Amino acid sequence: MQRIPKNPKTLALLLSIIGIFIIVILAQTLEPKLIKVSDINKKMLDEYTKVQGQVIGIQKIKNQDYQRPIILITLKNQSTITVVWRQETNLTKNQIIQVIGKVSDYQNNNQIEAQKIKILTEI
Repeated sequence: MQRIPKNPKTLALLLSIIGIFIIVILAQTLEPKLIKVSDINKKMLDEYTKVQGQVIGIQKIKNQDYQRPIILITLKNQSTITVVWRQETNLTKNQIIQVIGKVSDYQNNNQIEAQKIKILTEI
């Protein structure tokens, strides 16, 4: 059986490490609340959000500064938003997807920089 350290500094360090470990686990398992695309606004910039909708457009942009193309996905759920995805994908039009990502602004338009995309269904 391990003994509890009596030195306050050692105990504080041990509790700090345990706390950081718990925060890392929670950060990986918690997801933002699902919202409508139409609810995204400028006050949400740099916040993580989760939306879902139908893919109505896909555009690949190749840039010599990036090894992989940037994928711009137009997502529709009452209104539309551009989702920026920086990985290869096999998405097609009309699929229903769920996106988790950070709200950002590009040329005065809201967009989502996707961290995770999940295909829900195909139409």
